[in-house]
Amino acid sequence: MGHMFAIVRRLAVVGAALGVGACVATAGAGVAMAQQVTSGQAGVQMAPLSVRHEAGHSVISVTNGGGYVLRAYVDYTQNGTKHELFDAKSLGFTADFDVPDDATDVTMRLDVYGALFPDHTFYTKHWDSLAEGQHRCFKTWGTAFDGYAAEVAC
Repeated sequence: MGHMFAIVRRLAVVGAALGVGACVATAGAGVAMAQQVTSGQAGVQMAPLSVRHEAGHSVISVTNGGGYVLRAYVDYTQNGTKHELFDAKSLGFTADFDVPDDATDVTMRLDVYGALFPDHTFYTKHWDSLAEGQHRCFKTWGTAFDGYAAEVAC
């Protein structure tokens, strides 16, 4: 059964990167199970990724300018519950994450994802909290072996 989750997870990431569905969280029940397996943490509640930006939320946007599939994660705590958002994007596409204004312990993690090389995290950013209605934008570049990211003007 573990192999099934790995296959579903790989298909979900590739499908999301190619634009098959707005995000992994809305692609189906099998994908939701794969997300829970990839989180590796008991008690993590998976939250659907919103395409529209809601009032009372800050936004973190990541545009992939690198020659790889980007896996972007945003984790936060709200009312004592840990949430994890996830999206995967290929070159030229942007992942947008809505984070509630009352969220704390916000962490963004960017990973290179590939079939021919090991997956690895190349950038992490942490905020104790985000200012109300804030929009933070990031751009990635580089190769699957040497990924980079920086905050840019929105």
